[in-house]
Amino acid sequence: MIARRALLGGLTALAACSGLPRMPPAIPAPERDSIAALPGYDRIRFFGDEVSPRASDMVEMIVNRRRASHVRPGKFDILALSGGGSDGAYGAGLLTGWSAQGDRPEFDVVTGISTGALIAPFAFLGPEEDDQIAHLYTSISLDQIVEFAPLKALFGAASLGDSTPLLRLLREQITPEFVARIAQQYQRGRVLLIGTTNLDAQRPVIWDIGAIASSGREDAPELICRVMLASAAIPAAFSPVLFRVTQNGVAGSELHVDGGVTQSIFVTPPGFDTRPIMDRLGVPPEGRALWLIRNASLRPDYDPLPLGVLDIAQRAVSTLIKSQTTGDLFGIQARAKEDGFAFHLAYVPESFDERETAPFDPQYMAALFALGRREAEAGYDWKSSVYPATVNPDAGN
Repeated sequence: MIARRALLGGLTALAACSGLPRMPPAIPAPERDSIAALPGYDRIRFFGDEVSPRASDMVEMIVNRRRASHVRPGKFDILALSGGGSDGAYGAGLLTGWSAQGDRPEFDVVTGISTGALIAPFAFLGPEEDDQIAHLYTSISLDQIVEFAPLKALFGAASLGDSTPLLRLLREQITPEFVARIAQQYQRGRVLLIGTTNLDAQRPVIWDIGAIASSGREDAPELICRVMLASAAIPAAFSPVLFRVTQNGVAGSELHVDGGVTQSIFVTPPGFDTRPIMDRLGVPPEGRALWLIRNASLRPDYDPLPLGVLDIAQRAVSTLIKSQTTGDLFGIQARAKEDGFAFHLAYVPESFDERETAPFDPQYMAALFALGRREAEAGYDWKSSVYPATVNPDAGN
């Protein structure tokens, strides 16, 4: 939230500033019903607000590869990691503590948004990557993530900060060897998805990281890093990411930012029915489980405000995000019930009262990481419904 306050303060000064010309320019009239391609890649992403035309192909791939590799017959576990900025330390701690506790499953599908996108590839590869997750959320300071240069924005820069430091950090982790391991799991029928927001189109985009990893292209690690960077790019505070694309022979670019702008957490596109996949794989309802980690609290947080424009704007943004998250979770819960999945939800408890003194405060993140790890090691009390977490039905009675 501190980062969002700095963002809003900068926006006041930048309101009258115009941006620099964009190179390459955006595609002038993209088709709504088909997604542009990245040169050299095929079928690596789809819009997240509709059932993709390639959904049937993905289903066939998953079914055939899982049958061939005999991946966990009778079981299917999905992990979804939300946004939340520095609060991602909670999810990081919970995952590592879950490994230590001993019953963390091998997830068949892992999805990530924003800070969750930074965790997702490591969670996908399993407990052996727990040390890397811990390092990212307990040993990294703000200057290793972003360099703030607000004066540049006055002269047309696209953000108050330059997220090149975060890109360098990702490049150190997402090596060709790391990507090859993702590709191996993709061949087994496991799926890793990361969400960004195409700001030009005002639409969520879901990137199939396993397909990118399996492309055989030398630039696959760099593309994965850039997708992760885009998913975590808070608009105007962090650098947006431009992707070169083509559609119907026309070359251009797309501007992508934080996946949390369009969805705070996701499992499947709206209307996607997983039951046919489960039936074909022979996974009964008792073998289907959905695990959601919300990297923040869910309950409303009472905090009387001073009558300052930035305080009001910041509070309005945080309220909007919390409300969107609750709606996203209710939608996922309803879909899980319809598809026969057990619903398991984790989130930062109300009892955690540590406050950030600065964006990505190491002390705050270490405390949140330790809490998540401690709760998981003790056997986390997963919630089976969103409702008790958001509202106290007995209040006022």
